[in-house]
Order: sequence, then structure tokens, then C-alpha cells
Amino acid sequence: DTSVSRKHATVMRQGVRFMIEDNNSSNGVIVNGEKIAGPHEMRVGDKIEIGKQLYVFRRSVNN
Repeated sequence: DTSVSRKHATVMRQGVRFMIEDNNSSNGVIVNGEKIAGPHEMRVGDKIEIGKQLYVFRRSVNN
């Protein structure tokens, strides 16, 4: 996917929370249809678009 850069976004864990942040990419990161600005806390079921790729955030019951 040519619309995704090598370091397009960062996903990080902060305690029990998971965050996603755009790394100043050209096309941005879209969560649930909205372009994010700054760190965004991900919630179960969030739809994350990076370029033409669509991801759905899930959590394991074991973690």
C-alpha cells in the first residue's frame, strides 16, 4: 500500500490502555471515520484505517 509510510503510526501500551498516534504521516490515521490528532485511546471495536488497510482493535481476555 503506497499510501502507508514505514513509520506511519505508533501503538503503545500505557498500563491497561492502548494508544495509537499518527507519526506526522501524509495521509494520517483514521479511527471510526475521524482523522486523529495526537494520541488516541483505542477501545474494543474501534475501526482503524491506515492507508487502504482497515484494522479492528480487539483485546485478549487473558491480558
